Amino acid sequence: MSTVDAPYVAVSMIRSLMYFLDRQGLDAHALAAKAGLSTDLLYDRDQLVAAPCYARLMQLGIEHTANPLLGLEFGMAIEPDRWGILGVLLSHCANVGEALQFQARFQALVSTVGQGRLIDHGQHLALYWQTADGTPSALIEEALAAYVAFGQWATVQPITPRLVRFRHAPQANPHRYEQLFGCEVCFKAPRDEFLMEPGILQMPLRNPDAHLKDWVAQRARRLQHELLEDDVRARLAHWFAEQLPFGVPALEDAAQALSLTPRTLQRQLHQANSSFKHSLAEVRLNLADHYLHDASLSIGDIGILLGFSEQSAFQRAFKRWHGVTPRAYRRRVSTLTRVAHKA
Repeated sequence: MSTVDAPYVAVSMIRSLMYFLDRQGLDAHALAAKAGLSTDLLYDRDQLVAAPCYARLMQLGIEHTANPLLGLEFGMAIEPDRWGILGVLLSHCANVGEALQFQARFQALVSTVGQGRLIDHGQHLALYWQTADGTPSALIEEALAAYVAFGQWATVQPITPRLVRFRHAPQANPHRYEQLFGCEVCFKAPRDEFLMEPGILQMPLRNPDAHLKDWVAQRARRLQHELLEDDVRARLAHWFAEQLPFGVPALEDAAQALSLTPRTLQRQLHQANSSFKHSLAEVRLNLADHYLHDASLSIGDIGILLGFSEQSAFQRAFKRWHGVTPRAYRRRVSTLTRVAHKA
């Protein structure tokens, strides 16, 4: 499973949206290509896709159908498969409360566009959907609609929220929102949320299976563990690249930048079969290869960019990595580039 620095969605979400667009009479594959999504990517179920690509595909669907509520309607067209392994897990929970707990715990397996938070106000419960400023309204409407639609599909007795609130203005006739949600819908509110009756958490689901639920939960924990490992290495590499021109960073500084304790950072790197020292060397090696392709940078410049205090130290390290000096490596790269251009 690979990760990206920006918010992402799982390929299962992309494929589900494409299926929905096909049912609207659109050429979903053509729209996906226009949104920057390759065919090969769509068949890798473990792949995660940058959220802007998903948002572009949604926007293209809205434009081609002239339906500003496409995101809302997609959210209401409940198909747990769109959430991959998380959808299977939620479907076999005992009740709504358990499903919401698992959803909050494993949300990152599906998307990091937003995060749901359950807030108990005593007389009612609120499901608050938290997103970054600038998140497209269609994605927010889809998320809240999906929560409601899952509750109506999965519970023994279909449930309806008390009230739905959106921070944005209505994208179409507000009456259409109320038809789809089955309750009052308010706009330009302080938060994106819907309100529920307090007893809803104990409401049983239609297909509880404790054995299957436990097995799927174990699988979800393993996948999330892999995701977090990849994520910490990617975030650390990105931070290294920013900090190296100012010198070799310390473990304590890296941990603070990643909002971790030094011990936790070391443990997560160890679990990913790496270490702070190994990660630093790996980033330096990759950056050195990249910089040596840039003829405008001298060998001394590159040494500074990689955090070496002396050019000779960079040359010794590079020779350990590649068996040749940086200058010899650059000549080799330059020769191969000229040959390729002539061909």
